[in-house]
Amino acid sequence: MAKKINTVLLIDDDLTINYFHNRLIEKSGIAEQIAVAQNGMEGLVAFLEINERLHGQEMAIVFLDLNMPIMNGWEFLDKLSKAKNEITMHYKLYILSSTINPDDQKKAKSNPLVSGFLSKPLTKEHLNMLALE
Repeated sequence: MAKKINTVLLIDDDLTINYFHNRLIEKSGIAEQIAVAQNGMEGLVAFLEINERLHGQEMAIVFLDLNMPIMNGWEFLDKLSKAKNEITMHYKLYILSSTINPDDQKKAKSNPLVSGFLSKPLTKEHLNMLALE
């Protein structure tokens, strides 16, 4: 891996996919810490906690699913955009989804908070690509 990320935040309601992604990230050695949230509401709380801990010094990567209960990925992005003035950490946020709807991909690419769109599942190739950015 080219560079180490302080924290990776996985926001997805699928426990199996979270387990798989967590193990993949652990084995890759790309991150010092991995946080998992099962919906957008938990994800927003975790994101803001990570922001306070990092104080703009280190990098975080967020993988966000779109279709979740309580608060979906689009709602998460809307809430995050309203809190953007409070965000001091360096981060990259990637939509990580199984959607095949081209409108979702267009909407993600047009959102300034989104660094990219990846199709599930997360792979070693995805992680290698992100480590080189």
